[in-house]
Amino acid sequence: MGRRKKYELTHGEGSFYLRASDGMWVGVLEAGVNSKGKRRRITVSSKDKDRAWEKLVAKRKEIAAGEYTAEGVRANMTVEKWAEQYLAMKEKTLRPRSYTSELHRCTRWIIPVLGRRKLRDVSPADLRLLTDKMIDEGGCSTTHAAATQKLLQRILKTAQLEGHQVQERTLKAPAPGKSVNDRTAIPVEDAVKLLQKAESDLEAARWVAALLQGMRQGEVLGLTWDCVDLEAGTIDISWQLQELPYEDRARGTFIKPRNYECRQLIGSYHLVRPKTKAGYRVIPLVPWMRSALTALAGQPRSTLGLVWHRDGDLDMPRSGKEDRDAWKTLQDRAGVWKTGDKENHTYYVLHEARHTTATLLLAAGVDPEIIKTIMGHSDIMTTRGYQHASQEMARKALEKVASSLQLEA
Repeated sequence: MGRRKKYELTHGEGSFYLRASDGMWVGVLEAGVNSKGKRRRITVSSKDKDRAWEKLVAKRKEIAAGEYTAEGVRANMTVEKWAEQYLAMKEKTLRPRSYTSELHRCTRWIIPVLGRRKLRDVSPADLRLLTDKMIDEGGCSTTHAAATQKLLQRILKTAQLEGHQVQERTLKAPAPGKSVNDRTAIPVEDAVKLLQKAESDLEAARWVAALLQGMRQGEVLGLTWDCVDLEAGTIDISWQLQELPYEDRARGTFIKPRNYECRQLIGSYHLVRPKTKAGYRVIPLVPWMRSALTALAGQPRSTLGLVWHRDGDLDMPRSGKEDRDAWKTLQDRAGVWKTGDKENHTYYVLHEARHTTATLLLAAGVDPEIIKTIMGHSDIMTTRGYQHASQEMARKALEKVASSLQLEA
């Protein structure tokens, strides 16, 4: 015969009783005090006496283990509701592009797949389900799936810090392996063909900025004439062009973190600061590039002060899509593609031009620290004095690469 339940609590721990008004068995536990200094009580109930007692005992164990949901925190919070709160918090701290990326991962994958799951119930099996959905049904790469899982784990970790119950094993679950990255440097012979084809127009300097100067797309499209010193032969890279997402289009407000330094050009187009301190850099112009920019400076200029503007429109920046399309058109004109032929081919992506810069600099025997300074890859911070001291070394390094690309002044 089983041991009989006593249905008793120690003095001051709480109470267990039959409520006369509705015939429900009620258990009440003392759970400390709330933020206002008042006693906090946890209540459970059931029409069945044994079931009510079991629920009371379970809550008592949670309180003893420090696992009970914190004051003001919903015990049944779902992934969807918390993801919405998480995004609202991150809207104030993340850079716009990072926020947009996390918003997309949440609304496209995390919420549709796991939105109804309670935070406390999300398990490693759910993470595998999310990965399988993305790869098998969505055709996503394992790299994209891994990034999405890590985002979900960050969301859950944030929830845990706010007092929600989250399974520790879920936070520790490994992400799927990343896909093989097929990005590569553009071979010198292909780079030369591209530049020779571009040399017939004023576009050549834009592609040399990527292939030789190692500038990112946003850095090129956001370059303004006041950052180009033709006399000294340098470019000051302190801003990037970026489209910020609207918060309220009618009011002209944008989604951006607090203290985010940016300058609106027109519409959603803004100049924003580099993501890292290493992104701020002054790089020298090789003679060919200085000559090309001097010629470009003599043409009608953008009303926004930009070096490169929208084709045929001096009042608008050049968009990232327009720039990528021009890069593909140049490859078609030069008959140069990453793989394939005229009928069926794969294009080089624009960022591979930066890979080319780094590869050519390494092949020319340039010191890795100088390469970091040119490319803006490192988190090494240098004083203005050191930057001036390294300018000559960087200039000589870039002139070696210019020679490889058959760029003569």
